[in-house]
Amino acid sequence: MTEEIPLYDIGEKYIGNAILLPKLRNSWRATFEHPELELGQLSHQIIKVKRPTIALMGKSSASPMINNGMFSMVFEDDRYNKVSKVFQKLCDLQLGNTDNSKFKVIIEMLESHNSDNVVESEKMSGVYLRSITYSDLSFEKDTPIQIVVEFGCDGYSHSLEDF
Repeated sequence: MTEEIPLYDIGEKYIGNAILLPKLRNSWRATFEHPELELGQLSHQIIKVKRPTIALMGKSSASPMINNGMFSMVFEDDRYNKVSKVFQKLCDLQLGNTDNSKFKVIIEMLESHNSDNVVESEKMSGVYLRSITYSDLSFEKDTPIQIVVEFGCDGYSHSLEDF
């Protein structure tokens, strides 16, 4: 005979009689900051984010390596080319070796869909483009064009919020 466990007894003992709520994969936002360009429209077109991987180099290492500063995002392209134009401007700046070619990206995980409470955030500074891949064209399906962008960054910080 199996032992029945009351519902209030599930979860971590240090938080009392409660079940831990999971962070949801679809409760997040990403913002972009550049000193000269308006990058706000990018935030509305993101459909997927691959967050940086933190690689610990052992006990003797003073700091972790953030997967060579790489992370990626998938954007839906729009019929007005707003997303494509932003990336074209960023490419032009970067290829022109200007001092203002890098920008900041902030990824925030939210408490829920209806909340602005941030439970976790990742801030990447000195962000630059590593690659841009446009999806294939096909007559088979009428799905939106996607743009996959791989970024690199010079700086990274990660913070967890207390409640």
